[in-house]
Amino acid sequence: TSKVYNMLSLTYDWLFSAAWVIESERNDGKVNVYRKTLWPDISGKVLELGPGYAQSLQFLRHTTLKDGSEAVDPAVIKSYTVIEPNTFLYG
Repeated sequence: TSKVYNMLSLTYDWLFSAAWVIESERNDGKVNVYRKTLWPDISGKVLELGPGYAQSLQFLRHTTLKDGSEAVDPAVIKSYTVIEPNTFLYG
């Protein structure tokens, strides 16, 4: 029975991730209104549960590095940890 459960669980995770690729763009349009308001003020140690494809990461405070690229500002964000239980959503 545990083999059946594991197979069903993997199937569900795969189906969810496939649907999320399609649905995430529409969902982001609705949720980004809140992300733009809340995420720039976050500081310290950040723990994000179920980040999907880490769409929220772009809204954290960024800084320009010496080479001209941008990165999350280490003076504001001390650490950024994500816990994503669906392995099919790993980048």
